[in-house]
Amino acid sequence: MTIELFFNAIILALSSISFLISIFILIAIFIYIRPLLSNMAILLTCNSYISLVLGTLMMIIIYSYSIYYSLKSSDFYNDSLCPLRGYFLHVFICAFFYSCLLQAIFRLFRVAFYKLNSRKSHYLFLIGIFLTWFIAFLYILLHLLKHDFEYTSLAYGCWISFANVYGLFQALLVMYVGPNSTVCLIYAYIVRYSRRKTHIQPHQQKLNSRDLIILKRIVIIVLVAMGIGIATLITFLVYIITNYLVPTAYHLQGLSISGGFFMGSVGFAFITPQIKDIFLMKKQRIAPVIAVDVIL
Repeated sequence: MTIELFFNAIILALSSISFLISIFILIAIFIYIRPLLSNMAILLTCNSYISLVLGTLMMIIIYSYSIYYSLKSSDFYNDSLCPLRGYFLHVFICAFFYSCLLQAIFRLFRVAFYKLNSRKSHYLFLIGIFLTWFIAFLYILLHLLKHDFEYTSLAYGCWISFANVYGLFQALLVMYVGPNSTVCLIYAYIVRYSRRKTHIQPHQQKLNSRDLIILKRIVIIVLVAMGIGIATLITFLVYIITNYLVPTAYHLQGLSISGGFFMGSVGFAFITPQIKDIFLMKKQRIAPVIAVDVIL
């Protein structure tokens, strides 16, 4: 019980810190960065932070319940909203990693398809933001309708059970492996493209170099977030091989999620030059969107 409370306290603390950081950065963006709606790089970053705010808020709610029932030392948990909390948490996790994918695609367009009409690409990414959220809500809804979110007394919450090997594997494939592998492939393509294209104008080469650096940092954030979840993967593999589930399995899963959210909330603030400028107090107000293309 002491170990469970220790894990829950760490998860709750990480989630709370990530929530406050994400809220603060969103407020800073709305106050200092102008114009906002026409700045697609910042809009995509806001999209990531919105998924972080909602995801960390749901983690705070879930683990507040978990700590409460752990202190009560009771397995009784007659709460019809439990599966819904699990559903929304997985929606926001999915939306976060797909927001990272959108940022990678944005860098791909700026490097490899920079001749594309900016207005058309702007609309494409606005549609992309809507589609990623739609996919997240719709796909995770399938798990909810199949009753994959089951209550476990080990975590006093509703998760996709480790015993549901097919359901958990499918969720990991769509939520983590798919978008994150695509981000890495986009980075590899841009590196190869930049090395092959030697006739690009110096100004465009400078922009490509900056986009490549930012994309590299996005890849690092994604890989670190996935790396934190290695404990969950090992636990899952051990269960498949030995049919033994360690008592802290769901706590390790929660720790990996909260750790990934924390990395995202801190990391995106430092890989986005305009947000970084706010913290460094270099500018009282960010330059308009015409100058943004030079900065990013």
